[in-house]
Amino acid sequence: NFDYIVSNLELEAAQKEKFKKLVDSKIYNVGNIKVGVLALLTLETTKTTAGDMSGIKILNYVEQIIKYSKVLQEIKADIVLLVSHIGT
Repeated sequence: NFDYIVSNLELEAAQKEKFKKLVDSKIYNVGNIKVGVLALLTLETTKTTAGDMSGIKILNYVEQIIKYSKVLQEIKADIVLLVSHIGT
């Protein structure tokens, strides 16, 4: 039972009900270190995933990295970890 971290996803209201465990970022306490985590989906996710992807928008990587890195630093993360599903 855990949250799913996705920092570059925008959901319409109907989709938010389906994905209640999604969070934009999260801080984990590892010993005395606060590790801030953000995660990205590839822009192609809505094209390569089976099922209803209506009401789901994948946001710009760079903008979201900057936004959530700042958020995590403001709430005193000692380190920020980026988990990414972006290929070349």
